[in-house]
Amino acid sequence: MVLVRPFGTTDDSATPTLGTRSCSPEAKKATGRKGGVHVQLLTEQKAAEVLNCTIAALRRWRRERRGPRFVKLGRLIRYNLADIEAFVEQSTQAVVQPGRRLSPISAKNQ
Repeated sequence: MVLVRPFGTTDDSATPTLGTRSCSPEAKKATGRKGGVHVQLLTEQKAAEVLNCTIAALRRWRRERRGPRFVKLGRLIRYNLADIEAFVEQSTQAVVQPGRRLSPISAKNQ
């Protein structure tokens, strides 16, 4: 059984409830992991707050296939916090002063 931990929960000793993800002993043996896998799934509203954008922007990005990855659970849309962080990392741009070209070496150093 896969359960998902609610956003903002940090207590690992909490009893698994809807919103907490834990691996079964069989899954732990199969993957070789000792600890459970924890995934934080956010609602559209929480994801929009994290990204400081509107829900409409998230929906438009989904439609255009250019926003963060999402999970569809039946009719529910959820965002994995790790996917949001990866989206922000991929979207980060280096700032270049006008008239200056960014060489590959100096791009790595910034």
